[in-house]
Amino acid sequence: MRAVMRRFFVFIIAMAVLASCGGQSPPSSGTPPPAQPAAPAPVVIPDDVPLLYVSNEVGGTITIINAATLTPLVTDQLGKRPRGITVSPDRSQLYVALSGSPIGGPGVDEKTLPPADKKADGIGVFDVRTNKLLKVLPSGSDPETSAVSQDGKLLFVANEDTGLASVIDLNEGKVAETFKVGGEPEGTAITPDGKQLWVTSEEDSAITVVDLSARKVVKSIEVAPRPRSIAFLPDGSRAYVPSETQA
Repeated sequence: MRAVMRRFFVFIIAMAVLASCGGQSPPSSGTPPPAQPAAPAPVVIPDDVPLLYVSNEVGGTITIINAATLTPLVTDQLGKRPRGITVSPDRSQLYVALSGSPIGGPGVDEKTLPPADKKADGIGVFDVRTNKLLKVLPSGSDPETSAVSQDGKLLFVANEDTGLASVIDLNEGKVAETFKVGGEPEGTAITPDGKQLWVTSEEDSAITVVDLSARKVVKSIEVAPRPRSIAFLPDGSRAYVPSETQA
């Protein structure tokens, strides 16, 4: 009787092992399968936290930072060479310039650089509520920065390698028109009154001024070498333009 009970007990143990293996024989080595890494928990950012968004050109990402503590909160993938960031008027979206052109700069022989990936060019639309890239809008070649109209309907983009400024109709999601500006356009800004678009030209050391109501270039302003971004005083009385190579 004891032998029968012992065999029955062994049979029950064997059934339990088979059940744990999904009805298959257990691994002959007896080594359990490697544990799968747990999916990272989504980062929840409280509404009252001031945020700073930083594009990482080499990594192809955007990092969200707690501006009060200077603590990085989350980093999300965007695309190739994310550069200038523009906030929509309602602050619900970010427009991020993406470029498939290789990284160069002053003194770099462009003949030594790899070919550009033009399919990567565009404006990434990033939703700040979900921290997700929603879509990529066509923008022109090698977009550098952008400026959004006060009504949020148009986005003006500096396309560095073509010397053009594109106008994107955000409702239609396409380029509506282009303006010829200076060589290697970099920074873009709209005057506080919303009447003009200013675009810096690194190659020409100048600013191209576009009348937005007439949709035409009205003048060029000479500035220091390789001008970058543009910042206006709130009343529009002054504009500040940094120079990349000015001693």
